[in-house]
Amino acid sequence: MVDKERLIALRDRQLSLIAKLSQFCDHDLDQDEKARGEKSDTQARLEAELAAKGVVPNAFVRVPQDYYERDLEWRRACLSAESVLHLCKSIVMENTKIEEDVPGCPKYCCVIIQYAARLHAEKLKRLMHKLHKEEGGVLGIKSFNMRLAPEDVSTRLTGFEHNAVTPICSAAPDMPIVLSHRIAELGATDAFMWLGAGETDLKVGFNVQNFIRAYNPMVVDCTYDT
Repeated sequence: MVDKERLIALRDRQLSLIAKLSQFCDHDLDQDEKARGEKSDTQARLEAELAAKGVVPNAFVRVPQDYYERDLEWRRACLSAESVLHLCKSIVMENTKIEEDVPGCPKYCCVIIQYAARLHAEKLKRLMHKLHKEEGGVLGIKSFNMRLAPEDVSTRLTGFEHNAVTPICSAAPDMPIVLSHRIAELGATDAFMWLGAGETDLKVGFNVQNFIRAYNPMVVDCTYDT
């Protein structure tokens, strides 16, 4: 009985802490919004593309400047996300073995995974090679080596800097998008995923399935098993 009471007390303290974090974050967001005033041109562009592609409803949230210095639970509270598993990031990966795109073998791809997961470069490599072979390609597996693209390359391709990368309104709209199957399988059909939105302190959330229908990513297993 004592153990049960302790567990209940611990749970209550955790819930109280989360509530306080959320209130603190909301306060910071109010301050940031007052400082910024109206929505930025970047947000307006992203909103327009999402609306045109039918990714509605969606939500844009300004986060505090120290957002990336905080843990995932704190970030979740800032966005009112369902769980930390709904917090996602976009990264540009590069096949370092080829100089430029070849038929069925793009040099770059935009990969979306959960913050709580780790990208498995070997899985991604095998995937890209498999797709290449299915399209009649002749390159062997040794012609594939997927690595994180240099920051300047990522910025040039997407038009967005580190911690703001997103496939929405990308400067390279034809760059393939890879989506972790764990995001696609979050569960509920109304599950919201959250991504960077073109500015380091701007995040956007939308329905996972709406995003898949609109942007047609390759949904694959590309992370380490937990």
